[in-house]
Amino acid sequence: MMKEKTKQRTTQGIWKRAAAMLLACLMLFGVVDVTAFADEPEIVAQGNCGTYVFETQSYADDVKWTLDANGLLTISGTGGMMNFERTTMPWMQYDEQAYQYYNDTIKKVIINSGVTMIGANNFRNCRELESVDIADTVTEISMYGFINCRNLEKVTLREGLQTIGYEAFAGCTSLTEITIPNSVTDISFGVFEGCSNLKSVTISDGDTAGIDWSTFRNCSSLESITVGKNNTLYTSEDDVLFNKDLNP
Repeated sequence: MMKEKTKQRTTQGIWKRAAAMLLACLMLFGVVDVTAFADEPEIVAQGNCGTYVFETQSYADDVKWTLDANGLLTISGTGGMMNFERTTMPWMQYDEQAYQYYNDTIKKVIINSGVTMIGANNFRNCRELESVDIADTVTEISMYGFINCRNLEKVTLREGLQTIGYEAFAGCTSLTEITIPNSVTDISFGVFEGCSNLKSVTISDGDTAGIDWSTFRNCSSLESITVGKNNTLYTSEDDVLFNKDLNP
């Protein structure tokens, strides 16, 4: 009996070692993605953030949000996000376990393909937000979209975006550079006002109307403005922006 048990344990040990060696070889040659075995971050909150449906007194489920324990807020679905008042965003809920509001834990925002509009005030005062990645299906960032996100350092705007609303990035004091895509046709008043660490701005070849004295007001660190050669509205000389109608 003892010999049989010993033989059984030996056989199990051999199989375990063989399986471990096979898995190691597969990972070494890239056949198996090691990250697939990592635990997914816990989802701490989630819900809907599509347009408001008065009949049901709730947000439409065509656009959803999830917030994980690492501070990643993901927006996915089809259509536009809701326009919110200053403090009515669903991620303004209070986390009873962490003794803080969810928006104070958001470090990164990803807007997935299919979402078409970032609504008013959507990420207002997300003070710990550091980076934003916006899909090319988003055509509009509404007013106050990211106002006063003081730790926001990186914003990725893609071709497809058309409108940037009133003071959308005002008060984002950690933002250091921004590139406005060709597709943007309208920039509202004071979009980057008070971005005190903004140093570099690139305006592409698109006909982006609305850039005026308020756009970069109080951007005290601004050093460089580069305009695409084929832009019909603006030009830059010695890192100074000029309106072509006034500077033929």
